[in-house]
Amino acid sequence: MITHTCDVALEWMSGILRERMHDGLRCRYIPDENRIALSMAGAGQQIFIECTSDFSPSALERHPPAEWNPLQEEISLPGTGKLPAPGVVRLDHPIIERLPNGDAILRYDILHLAFWMMARIEELGDGPRDEHERFPASQSLAYKHAFLERPLVDEWIEVLRQITRIVWPAIALTESRFRIDLSHDVDAPSRYVFQNWPMTMRAVASDLAVHRDLPSALYGLSSRFRRHTSIPDHDRYNTFDWFMDTSESIGEASTFYFISGQTSPNRDADYRLDHPAIADLMKKIVARGHRIGLHPSYNTFDDPAALSAEARTLRARLSSLGIMQGEIGSRMHYLRWKYPDTLVALERAGLVRDATLSFADHPGFRCGTCFAYQGLDPLEGRILDLRLHPLVAMECTITDQRYLGLGLGQEAFDKFAELKDACRKVNGTFSLLWHNTRVAKPEERALYASVVNQ
Repeated sequence: MITHTCDVALEWMSGILRERMHDGLRCRYIPDENRIALSMAGAGQQIFIECTSDFSPSALERHPPAEWNPLQEEISLPGTGKLPAPGVVRLDHPIIERLPNGDAILRYDILHLAFWMMARIEELGDGPRDEHERFPASQSLAYKHAFLERPLVDEWIEVLRQITRIVWPAIALTESRFRIDLSHDVDAPSRYVFQNWPMTMRAVASDLAVHRDLPSALYGLSSRFRRHTSIPDHDRYNTFDWFMDTSESIGEASTFYFISGQTSPNRDADYRLDHPAIADLMKKIVARGHRIGLHPSYNTFDDPAALSAEARTLRARLSSLGIMQGEIGSRMHYLRWKYPDTLVALERAGLVRDATLSFADHPGFRCGTCFAYQGLDPLEGRILDLRLHPLVAMECTITDQRYLGLGLGQEAFDKFAELKDACRKVNGTFSLLWHNTRVAKPEERALYASVVNQ
């Protein structure tokens, strides 16, 4: 519970509400009444949030969340239906009470919900992990109780926004707009250019036996005898211009995350940032108004020194190329993440934003939100100088057989569209990761273009 013993958590949540709702909003804990008072600068009324929800692990596992129907209390949330209320077994009506003096009471602790989901409290400690040491979606409460695919924190904040409009009708709240955030992890910028002989021969064999692509196989063999200063246009992994064209067609810019080190030879990239072809690619990306980010290598999620070294390497390379991008963001390779260690290491490495937080095995809202927010170390009680930009969907999570296995047709498109619509309903950001290697086929390009333009 957010109480007087968690002053930093309350300060953190207050900052999120000020950013999302109004800069004049203030939060104050009243210990004798076990409630939080929300006040607005220049207004006399208050909104009280009762801190009665039980977010202990045993309670959350033992009971499914109660559900609340907003329409029963004249709260309109288009298309969302009933709202799950984790931390509560039963929600008696009404949960919203108007007092004679104009104050209001909300009998669900949405600030604790936001803290629990956005600070990833359930991921702390030694819980179950998958083969890549990631906390899997299947172990999350959101997955177990079927609300992972909805931005539950954002929906409850919209409830609070509507209460705010009733209590302070003269106050103009901050409004957001729906947008798309497109990004691409550059694990393999070329099919052949950066490979050694064993890797080349495996790729040639695959091109011949699996893809029936003789021109690509011949190009692969000949590439071993050429010095490349750029990635050839006919290289089927060279989809960078196509991605940028697609982003520009909707008025957006893409972010391309590059690997700058190697901590696992079998998992990390086969290229180096000092290769002339990578320099050429980076210059083209920035010249077109798109962004470059850091894709920390496989083992850096649990190695702060290696992560910092790779951040320095990327900055030095950009500087040597005359690229003055300013802020640099990150996304962890394989979405590997240890909470809060990785978060703290990213801040110490000087990264200003991170776009890792989604589950690899299931798409949706790992943090309960599709809005960017300031990071928090819940163990040290410190607000970090790093903004988290939650990832909503990665292409292989939806399409590949090892995860949802929906393929490249209508079923996959429908899933992407559902997630995108969930973000649109709360005027949030649909953050989409699509690798440059995953639009080599016409059906892959068609799916990506349909999702972006939907």
